[in-house]
Amino acid sequence: MHDKSVLLRDWSLFSACYLLATAYGAVYLLLNHTTRNLSGSTLDFGGFFAFSGVATLLTVGISGTLSKRFGAHLVAAFAGLFCAAGLYGLSVIESVGPMYYALAASMGLGWSFYYAAAPMMSLSDLIAENRKGRYISLISVCVVLGTASMPTAKGIWFPDTALSELFFFCAILSVASSFMFMLTGRLFQISGRRTEGKIPAFNWRLWKSEAVFPFAMVFLGACVFSAMMTLQVGYAEDRHVNYGVFFLTYSLSVIACRIFFGGVLTKANPLKMLPAILMVMELGLTVMLLNKGSTPLYIASAACLGMSYGLAYPLIKTYAVRVTAKEDRHQVISFFTLSYFAGVYFFPLTAGKIMVHFSTDGYLIALLGIVAVYLLIAWQRQTYAQSYFRETTSNTAPTPPRHHKGKKQSARPKPNVFPFIS
Repeated sequence: MHDKSVLLRDWSLFSACYLLATAYGAVYLLLNHTTRNLSGSTLDFGGFFAFSGVATLLTVGISGTLSKRFGAHLVAAFAGLFCAAGLYGLSVIESVGPMYYALAASMGLGWSFYYAAAPMMSLSDLIAENRKGRYISLISVCVVLGTASMPTAKGIWFPDTALSELFFFCAILSVASSFMFMLTGRLFQISGRRTEGKIPAFNWRLWKSEAVFPFAMVFLGACVFSAMMTLQVGYAEDRHVNYGVFFLTYSLSVIACRIFFGGVLTKANPLKMLPAILMVMELGLTVMLLNKGSTPLYIASAACLGMSYGLAYPLIKTYAVRVTAKEDRHQVISFFTLSYFAGVYFFPLTAGKIMVHFSTDGYLIALLGIVAVYLLIAWQRQTYAQSYFRETTSNTAPTPPRHHKGKKQSARPKPNVFPFIS
């Protein structure tokens, strides 16, 4: 009986996460909906993501506090309702206008709440400490699979389905996820607790530490990720390939690499293999640039991009945490998330402008340049990372460098805050 209750509990959590991620993944099809059905342009589509980004960045800081105060399940349930409102609105509006951007804000607010609340459900006392990390990883898998599911289904299995009908269906999925999150809260016995609700002081010293480099790298990686996903439909139409193939291959590659290689690569020096991984990303973009309509090459490029992004993100996140003092790690994760969201939501507007003026070739060349900068930073930090992790592994109780004023610093090499100057 106990096993059945655990199975039901886990099923409710992962189903809720997958349903909401699947619904949100419909935004990757919004470019077509905007240009074909709403009399909009690629720049309007980029503006949609920018408005979503403003809403996300304004609320991501309080999402965690609300989850602690009222319960993560309740915040996630509201996330489903906000996304449902945005998706339903997209299914009924007839043109780009103020409502279009209001719906963008609703979607951004919903995803911000979900992004913060869903992993916090793993903090339930019903989950053993040694299993909490597994729950967080599986929630991440649900997000990757979910966001790719709708573009894959539309591109491969339901190409003739009207986009307005698809957005309406996704709104239903979002409402269903909201009910599932409420059930999850009951099954996991999640409840809110009193919090002081204070906003922590801005930790300026983090921006003078080694953590600044992971912030820069995750921003650059997010720019590449967002452009590839949001403009993929436009690329596929230009090259006469099926975008569903890309989303399916990409998502499976991300998941497979994180499952089989992620834990191994993050154990010692997380930065050691990053340059090689980014070269694979450059290879994937180059193949996309040169591909003029070959499905096998399209699959190969999607696999390269999925493998490289799937491994690079956890590596730099691990690096950011491990080179930071324990008392600063919660803020490092917050800044890391903000840097990621800044790239995800604001770069599509720039990428859209590049694609309008210089075609898909132009924006792919721009992405190649971004990855080149990313690669230069990764290379430049190799000496510091090798020295730092060699020292920490030789100690019985390694501690990250502290930055308290007046305290003597260790002999560990001093971080260089200028990424291209040795």
